[in-house]
Amino acid sequence: MNFRTCRYFLTVCEMGTINAAARKLYISQQSLSQHMKRLEEELGVQLFRRENPLVLTPAGECVKKASQMILQTIEEMKQEIAACQEEVGGQLSIGMLDYGTPDFMPALMEAFLVQYPNVQFRTVELDQEDGMPDDIPLLISARDLGSGYKCEVLFTDQLAVCVSDSLLQQQYGAAWKSHKEALQNGDIHALEGCPFVQHWHTPLQDLTKECFRQNHFRPEYLPVTGSIQLATRLCISGKAACTTFIGQSRKEPSMPPAYLLPMHPKDIPAGYISYRSGQELSPLEKRFIDTTREYFSKGLF
Repeated sequence: MNFRTCRYFLTVCEMGTINAAARKLYISQQSLSQHMKRLEEELGVQLFRRENPLVLTPAGECVKKASQMILQTIEEMKQEIAACQEEVGGQLSIGMLDYGTPDFMPALMEAFLVQYPNVQFRTVELDQEDGMPDDIPLLISARDLGSGYKCEVLFTDQLAVCVSDSLLQQQYGAAWKSHKEALQNGDIHALEGCPFVQHWHTPLQDLTKECFRQNHFRPEYLPVTGSIQLATRLCISGKAACTTFIGQSRKEPSMPPAYLLPMHPKDIPAGYISYRSGQELSPLEKRFIDTTREYFSKGLF
């Protein structure tokens, strides 16, 4: 039984006679009769009662239902293939929240373009406080965007503090190695009096406050405000310590050593892919989400 046989069988059911069905299908009556005979022989049942018009047997009703499902599935497949062909050369817009373009994004885009080389990416760095543009369907962020969005966690990280050896030496003198050892053992109090730089308007700001609250630690913050890029520069230059997600620090060779901080829960959702609730995604957008899931499930980042 193949797709053509399904179509022939349903046409006979629709027209009621072999002769009428043959005319509609533009084939000979003899050829159509042979198709129906071979189908009955293949299934080992009688499908029609030879009346005028033809009447389906109970087995014929089962075959009719199955044939309709098969042809419907084929039609849906054809529509999806057509949509894929329309989208394959399109543009895909991705919004980046919280930290600008994350380190993993170039490799993720490359993995997607291996499958869909004609897609043009447009990445836009956004600030949630400015509102989300309507022409950006997919968003990658370090936070859950709330009830108006469908948000899927891509990966979790752990909170850590980055502090350079030079800052420890400057701050604690000859005792700096003992402070470093205490940090390696998860004691945030080893950084009492050490200057910290704050993260402003990012998920790290709230997470850092919660970590310090859990550990009864009162940091000494530098009197500066600015972006995550400023905080990173101050940390790299040895002027301040800063908190970070441990996964990000490991991928940034220029950052100072990172020390895990004791915090509950230990694993923190740190990467989301989101879109507006009720939004109908295009086939291309769905494929990008699937590629993103696969990318992070395999630990490629």
